[in-house]
Amino acid sequence: MRSREKRALKNARWYVVRGMVGYKVGWGDLSDDDLRELASDSGARTWLVLPEAPDGWPPFSWPEYHEDEPDRGVSFLAQSAAAGIVRGTPYLVRPGRAGRAEVERGFPVIDVAALVALLSETGTGVP
Repeated sequence: MRSREKRALKNARWYVVRGMVGYKVGWGDLSDDDLRELASDSGARTWLVLPEAPDGWPPFSWPEYHEDEPDRGVSFLAQSAAAGIVRGTPYLVRPGRAGRAEVERGFPVIDVAALVALLSETGTGVP
């Protein structure tokens, strides 16, 4: 198990995006290095990473966490995203950061609206 300081996202939910739908493909701790590696290996894939307990989602429950989740719309997922990988670039998603050029832990920071625009602009899908 990674030490706490190495885990950027604890118990994160990972979704690969095809079209405008996110498909849950995994969950677990992700470090900054994991995000970078995923971005470098992602090719044309677009990823959204959600935190352990996204706002507005049902309370966390371990037995339910392992079960398959329904596919989700990209706009819905983007509202709770903590990170995204688009065109091989990893982004951290932070509310209220519109129009600010920021970098956090070596990653560009964008807000939810910018993430949704980027996803729409790229078509988000796997060819």
